[in-house]
Amino acid sequence: MNSEQNDLAQKDSLRLGNAGLLAAAILAIVLPSMLVLWAPAPWFHDYAEWLFQSKVLALKWTDPESVAAYVLAAYPVPNTTGLVLLSGFSMLLPPMLAGKLFLLGLLLGWAAVLRSWVRRFGSGGPQIRMWLTLVLVFGFSPFFWYGYLNYQVALLLLLVFLLRWQRGVSALEMAAWGGILLLSHATVAAVWLCIVAAECLHQLQSAARSRQRLIAALRAVAVAAPSGLLALWFGLARWSAPVGIDADTSGVIEALIYKAGFPLMLGTFRNLLWPDGSALLEQMPVFYWTGAILNLLLLLLLALWGMRVLWAGRSWESSGHPPKQRIAWIAALLLVLAYLLVPYQFYGTVNPAGRWLIPLLALACLIGAQQSWVWRLAAWPAVLGASISWGQYAYLAAALPAGQVSHPVQFKQEFAPSHSVFAFNEALYSNTRYSYFNYRLLIGSERFEQLRQQHYQGLGFRTSVLVDYQPEILAPRE
Repeated sequence: MNSEQNDLAQKDSLRLGNAGLLAAAILAIVLPSMLVLWAPAPWFHDYAEWLFQSKVLALKWTDPESVAAYVLAAYPVPNTTGLVLLSGFSMLLPPMLAGKLFLLGLLLGWAAVLRSWVRRFGSGGPQIRMWLTLVLVFGFSPFFWYGYLNYQVALLLLLVFLLRWQRGVSALEMAAWGGILLLSHATVAAVWLCIVAAECLHQLQSAARSRQRLIAALRAVAVAAPSGLLALWFGLARWSAPVGIDADTSGVIEALIYKAGFPLMLGTFRNLLWPDGSALLEQMPVFYWTGAILNLLLLLLLALWGMRVLWAGRSWESSGHPPKQRIAWIAALLLVLAYLLVPYQFYGTVNPAGRWLIPLLALACLIGAQQSWVWRLAAWPAVLGASISWGQYAYLAAALPAGQVSHPVQFKQEFAPSHSVFAFNEALYSNTRYSYFNYRLLIGSERFEQLRQQHYQGLGFRTSVLVDYQPEILAPRE
């Protein structure tokens, strides 16, 4: 009788779990996907430029004469994988549909990978809430709203790599992953490098003989060498043509304040702006401040959990924990150190340290995600903040003229590059009362109209495999 009751209880639990997962999937994936499909264009900041470049790259294969003015890099470029994948969509589908379906595929990828992630590392906790929180924080991170195509693809690949690595990989596969991640995004490849270094340090510490230490060091060098050579090739090729930036931190104090405050961006609330720079919530400050508080609550919960995980890991060497957890703990410490030391701009990349926060959370999950209270509480501010954000996106898409994809943004004043990131931020958002959590999703939306008209001209970013635009190539020769 007891056995039958247990079976029934398990079936009921499974039903509740499936129902909960379905509800969470609708909330986290289906509704945002429907809004992305419904909007006239995938308005997500830099994504317009990446979609434009993906079409140019596709035409380099199918109709090279039409885009002859664009110059391809003759060396490996980190911002490659995502753009190449999107160009495959652009080769087969109309531009708007290609851009939207790629985003949907990316979201489904997050849903599937994080489901495997939670099953692996979330035992003993509320898995549905953990999955929901991670989808909203990882999949709909600020980098999704900023339209950082290549970084998002690289981040998703990093989680796949960590799943593989936790099971155990050969030196050859480890080196291959380094190349894949480097060609996807350099900041994500830096996380892989931290893991390689952590493995080496762990093996050096546990080795009993000098010969074992030498083997460990040589293995690390062999694993890192292919990616290192690719990075060196890229660095030398780009050395004479650095990418300009708009702002930098004015000193150590400002840098520390910025680094302390940036993690708030991991919250799920976004403050969206109209083309004139004013906020959709300009006359509804209660929603803005509610969203800001939700971001703060979510950050505090995740930070408290992360610090507890890192603090507990200090004594794991002598307590019989698996080596992978110890190595992940060392890698996380290296990443924290890198976050504190790396400047606001580095080799043309703005705020590279900020792109290590999500990988740091991923490593914390790998080390020990079993504090169920975190996920029970964190799901609430994550869901509520995301609801305010996507509600704004729906209103923005509905309020703008139907069918119009191009909405040039306006600025209240002209501003020059600044040595203070806070001063630059104030100038950039001078048309709204709010200084933070702002997103000008319509920047670069003129590219969508160019795609409709098949008018291929200009180059917004020179950080991809498209490194230059030379219209003089098309000029008739006398």
